[in-house]
Amino acid sequence: MARRSRPNPPAQPVRSAPCTVTVCRGCCCGTAKIAGDDHADQVAGLRAALTDAQVVVRLSECLGPCERGNVIVVQPSSAGRAAGGRPAWFGTVNDKDATADIAAWAAAGGPGVADAPGLLDLYEFTPNRKARQAMGT
Repeated sequence: MARRSRPNPPAQPVRSAPCTVTVCRGCCCGTAKIAGDDHADQVAGLRAALTDAQVVVRLSECLGPCERGNVIVVQPSSAGRAAGGRPAWFGTVNDKDATADIAAWAAAGGPGVADAPGLLDLYEFTPNRKARQAMGT
């Protein structure tokens, strides 16, 4: 007797995980060692700007490149990674305009999905291997 197979359920749309913004708050970043910046306001501003975009903003212990504090890393969404996007590291992010540019880029999709605002080139750097490994990138 032939076995009847059940039809497959309809495919569910695949949701892309959004990009993630990681803000270093270790030994130097986010402390009085980086003067002239309201560190709590920086994080609050990122979270407020990215709430509707469902971008996760997380705080991290020291990421390593202390000479570049404040450090922010934007990790690509799953769609961005599929399109070839890689984590983008930004250093010396000590003003509201740079923070706002990072937030706008992450909200637009981030690495692999949207082009970063041109001025972010001034802040972007390639971290050493130890720092990349600490982030799992």
